[in-house]
Amino acid sequence: MASKPEKRVASSVFITLAPPRRDVAVAEEVR
Repeated sequence: MASKPEKRVASSVFITLAPPRRDVAVAEEVR
């Protein structure tokens, strides 16, 4: 699904806006 570079940037922005606890959860899901 994340084949476009824009999607990756959006993920980074979302993680940055999201709280630190959610950042870890999102990072784990992305992995």
